[in-house]
Amino acid sequence: MELKERILEKSLGLFMRRGYEAVTMDDICSEAVVLNDEMNNYFISKKEILEELLDRHFRVMDEAVKGATRYSGDLA
Repeated sequence: MELKERILEKSLGLFMRRGYEAVTMDDICSEAVVLNDEMNNYFISKKEILEELLDRHFRVMDEAVKGATRYSGDLA
């Protein structure tokens, strides 16, 4: 698994278990087994991580809605 993906996966797990406010960047680094310097190559704050997670989630939802509402022929 790519490092960025591991960071996102581990962050999501921590946010779900402890709540966003209770999680620190150090917690994320520890859970993802990544050094702070490595983390900073991808994210400099947990807010950035949350924004990436939400962006991905809403992109998937948007595609699902578009697919479900796509008109593909006569209704009759």
